[in-house]
Amino acid sequence: MTELKNKNEYQYTPGEHHNIGNGYERKWDAEIYIPFWRCKQEIHALTEVMPDEFTRIIFGLIDGGVVRHTEICNFLGISEDSFILDHLIDMAKCGFLIKNIESENNTYYELTAEGREFFEDNNTDIKKHETIDVEYYILAISQMGTGDYEDFLKNLDQPLFSDDDSTDIESDYEFSGYKSVKTRDLSIGGSYPPNCIISEKKPTLSNIDKPEFVEFYNRNHEHYFYDFCGSKRIDAIPVSIKFNLIFFEDEYLDWNIEVRHCRKTLRKFDKTRPTLESELTEYVTKYIKQNPEFIPGLRDAKKNADG
Repeated sequence: MTELKNKNEYQYTPGEHHNIGNGYERKWDAEIYIPFWRCKQEIHALTEVMPDEFTRIIFGLIDGGVVRHTEICNFLGISEDSFILDHLIDMAKCGFLIKNIESENNTYYELTAEGREFFEDNNTDIKKHETIDVEYYILAISQMGTGDYEDFLKNLDQPLFSDDDSTDIESDYEFSGYKSVKTRDLSIGGSYPPNCIISEKKPTLSNIDKPEFVEFYNRNHEHYFYDFCGSKRIDAIPVSIKFNLIFFEDEYLDWNIEVRHCRKTLRKFDKTRPTLESELTEYVTKYIKQNPEFIPGLRDAKKNADG
């Protein structure tokens, strides 16, 4: 457990612990692993497709009475099983066409009101359904209880909470991205050291907060979330990121903590800027209150490591 030793590599200036109240004294530091889930799944999405001349030609043919699949293909000089079949199916899914099947080899199409509007209006965009592979991260410690997961991250290249300014990163600071490790690699003889917070609640379609996920997805992607692929599970791998926990106490043994970056938090770490993670501090504080054995175990391990 040598990693728990305080190597004096983090430089703090007096009074910089601005979230800690008066009367608290900094007692010790220890590096801890905070859990995340690296997820991959398929979703249904709506993508906007700009009108193209080929689609307008097809719609013009249908509007002019060339409505049968064979007639459209003959007019365009292409085979009946060419790409146009998929294109017409997509247009039907978008609500622009009605596909009528009289027999196996006799299919004809009608323009819907939306299709006619698209044909007549050059500014109308097509919304197309697609199945898309999406990768993202879940901050597991944000929901260690019985509730649903609701904190999602597109990747680890940006600060965790950059949107709400709860990370103290200066404007001139070049953020290098977080470093993660597979949680299973931290296991020693089948058990985890005291500085590892472990999430055993694997993400599923039933324990993800769908409105929060939709808002996260639409904010970070050019296309729009439509629905989960109901039959598809989430491939989730537990990963961990190391942070520095600073422990404070007052004369009444009331405690407080801060969670800051350490050398192994970032790909490139500047020890003169041990950034405070304010919201992450709140989550870890809540976790400690729910798991009162965590701090004593961490403190004992640190004492043993320090000798």
